[in-house]
Amino acid sequence: MSSFSRQQLEAYLKTIDVDCESVIDIGGSQLPINKRVRSWNVKEYVILDLETPHEIKSLPDVTANIAWRMPTDIAQRLFTKFDVAFVIEVMEYVHNPVKAINNVANFLKKDGILYISTHEIYPVHKPTEHDCLRYTTNGIKKILSDRFEIVECIEKKIHSDYFKAGFKFEQMKSAGDMISQGCIIKAIKK
Repeated sequence: MSSFSRQQLEAYLKTIDVDCESVIDIGGSQLPINKRVRSWNVKEYVILDLETPHEIKSLPDVTANIAWRMPTDIAQRLFTKFDVAFVIEVMEYVHNPVKAINNVANFLKKDGILYISTHEIYPVHKPTEHDCLRYTTNGIKKILSDRFEIVECIEKKIHSDYFKAGFKFEQMKSAGDMISQGCIIKAIKK
């Protein structure tokens, strides 16, 4: 059974109709996005992922790490090429989120659409050696704000009161009800 966070994400993805010329799916080797959305009418679909993703259901078309400077050949081939970019459950593995978001923005045409999801509370998971960051909703919004206008932000809600009870037991102070598992954002490139 999938986590409640994953169930919320998959339910959201099932509301998206993708109808455009080109889509880049960053980190999509494990769960390609074209099989997760409501409808798909796309002429060119490119999966960009690491050379050896930890789980492969679909081989990447392009291998690169979005947290690094893009190799010249990839930059020339992919920059300002795509109408839509998906970065789904990838950012926890990205050690340089600002560079990564700049690369994603560079892949998109002007007014291109970005769908991105992040974790705020989630245990370290495979591949553990690459799992390095979590994001508050405000944090990912700030990282995106230089290059994107956020048009939709959905917080992935906590399913039970166990986290709240744990925080209370540890005498941690939260800002009211501001506990989420992360968020799903739709944004437009500026």
